[in-house]
Amino acid sequence: ANKNRHELTANYDLYYNRLFADMTMYPGGAAPMYMVTWPDVGTLNTGVALSDRIRLGSAHTLNISAKVAWQHQRLNNEEGYHALSVFFPGMQQQYHQTTGRIAANYQLSIHNSQLSVGAGWGSRAPTVTEAYGYYLNNTFDQYDYIGNPRLKNESAVELNSAIKFQTPNSKFQIGIDANAFFFSNYIIGQFEDRLSAMTVGAEGVKVYGNISHATIANFSLTSQWTIQPWLTWNTRLGYALGQDDEGESLPMISPFSYTTSVGVHFGRFQGKAEVQGNTRQAKYGRKYGETETPAWTIVNLSANYQFSIFNSQLALRFGIE
Repeated sequence: ANKNRHELTANYDLYYNRLFADMTMYPGGAAPMYMVTWPDVGTLNTGVALSDRIRLGSAHTLNISAKVAWQHQRLNNEEGYHALSVFFPGMQQQYHQTTGRIAANYQLSIHNSQLSVGAGWGSRAPTVTEAYGYYLNNTFDQYDYIGNPRLKNESAVELNSAIKFQTPNSKFQIGIDANAFFFSNYIIGQFEDRLSAMTVGAEGVKVYGNISHATIANFSLTSQWTIQPWLTWNTRLGYALGQDDEGESLPMISPFSYTTSVGVHFGRFQGKAEVQGNTRQAKYGRKYGETETPAWTIVNLSANYQFSIFNSQLALRFGIE
């Protein structure tokens, strides 16, 4: 085999960090309450990754990659460890996880077009917040979250494809991207009505847990049109869909979104007018406490002018968002 067809890359990484957080609450008419929200979790992670870019021909390329990683975590703060043990009797003070990923992607380039299709599988360990967090308030849904040290690793199969096209003079370009993730042991916060929130104004308490499977799909269309050398129009449209193992909508999934902008360029002056927004969120995660959100649109204006003074480059910027 021709060795020049392969571009092999190997990588080894190793890191160690510690995460500690605490807070003191001052409820009215009561003694201050101290709690450890991240119990000084020390994480040692090491992994090996391999990748190969294989040129199958002048227009064909195959990319293959894989990684395996091992992780060790220890809860170094005794107070935080014992507080979380109240909810999970018998939990350990040290945990080990093994994660990995493997992926393949095929690319075809013909004249002014590019096509790619790919597939992969990967797994991840729970984050420190998901596994060991203690009454951490999430400002997105206003719930206090408690971690779960008994979580399983989350994994997913991914399918993706993309196509891009541009005119011979490159004045117009358009691209379509789509991907879908099929999760197993998906990690998500679940209601725990037996517990009371600690944060003032919080809606309640959620505890992280695994659900058997979930699906998330994304689609986007982008375009760029150089109408004149000094005038460019960019557009992006996007749509996402997420469902859990019961067919209910997942939270934090954006509805149909759009962004369009017109940019001008005259010498040292640059300006841009942009409109972006979302449609009404009709498929929201009611099961997970999410509420319907209305459609919204915002307009951004910006301008930039560059000039020189005494051999120094200066820029004046103006914007309204």
